[in-house]
Amino acid sequence: AKELGIIGGYSDGTFRPLANVTREEVTAIAIKAGRFSPETLYINIFPDVTSSSWSWPYILEARNLNLVSGYLDGTFHPSSPVTRAEASRIVDLLLKARGDLL
Repeated sequence: AKELGIIGGYSDGTFRPLANVTREEVTAIAIKAGRFSPETLYINIFPDVTSSSWSWPYILEARNLNLVSGYLDGTFHPSSPVTRAEASRIVDLLLKARGDLL
């Protein structure tokens, strides 16, 4: 996955394999794995996803593709850990969006 550019490490050079994956990280992984282009125009869809966040292009593209949604209060919670259910849903929707990946 690293060789394909789907995942990478942190800015300090670590990978942290035992750390939880966050909503923003899994969203970026899904966009990269699906070979989609990250959004290039920032729109404030989620109040907790700002234009200064590294992940906004991936989150907005995933939202455009209906791979992710926010919570009832309109937030996204980018740094929250992903549940197994959330990850499974994102993978399922990703595969449906890119049928050629099946």
